[in-house]
Amino acid sequence: MTMGHAANKVATPARVTVGQRVGFSVGGRLLAADVIEDRGDLGARGQQVVRLAVEDPVISGEHFEVEVPVEWLADPPARARRRPSSSASSPSRTSRDIRLQRHEWPIPVSDQPPVKPEYQLLADLTALQLSVVESKRSEFHDAVHMKMLLRDDPDILASCAFGLTYALGVLSFADARPRGVSGIDFDEGDQWHVGDMFSHLLFEDGHLHFFADYVRGRMMKTTVDIDRGGVIRLETTNRGESAARWVATLQGKRKLRVLDPPEGGSGSS
Repeated sequence: MTMGHAANKVATPARVTVGQRVGFSVGGRLLAADVIEDRGDLGARGQQVVRLAVEDPVISGEHFEVEVPVEWLADPPARARRRPSSSASSPSRTSRDIRLQRHEWPIPVSDQPPVKPEYQLLADLTALQLSVVESKRSEFHDAVHMKMLLRDDPDILASCAFGLTYALGVLSFADARPRGVSGIDFDEGDQWHVGDMFSHLLFEDGHLHFFADYVRGRMMKTTVDIDRGGVIRLETTNRGESAARWVATLQGKRKLRVLDPPEGGSGSS
């Protein structure tokens, strides 16, 4: 699952209204979504937060719900700017209307479909109010080292640490490129998955610690360390000042969108 930085500003209005068709970047593509609830100005910086019914990219006709700040929205995909004509005669479906077929499951399950972990992790980011305590860039023997110290409320991080780590992994992987012989494993359309995060995650000495070196041909060289006191250490090697851009994105200073895939590719970072 990948997210990319918008090369140009997306023409999204300052505020959106219930019923409006918008775009939401997730799952390696720009998905069509309908605004189904205005949650008010609940964002970390007073921005509008809305609840979306987002078209499921896997199951045709299904939706999932997520709450996001309005700055995360984009124009809807061109193919989805108009709803199907049948929607005029039937109410739009949301995840509340979806029911699992119980006979397809060997054990009893909830009436509600499970929320995909990628969606939930990204939705958790709306609670964060990251502040930058320190940012240092140093060079040694042609190696560029970037270190940032961030802080957030420990109580918020207790439930959002996985989401923050996942999002930083998404952004790092999306920006990363091969170096030297690692290019033989590089795939332009590759995506970062939840399993990738967990395979590089440790909990030791009271810290949640993530480190990714080379992943499928991409030089990530990224460390994320979160302690129980609310301090986040983000470090990169030979990634320039990419870390500062990732933090600015998570703070809402830069918009997120999925970049267009290369011709013939399945997706882009």
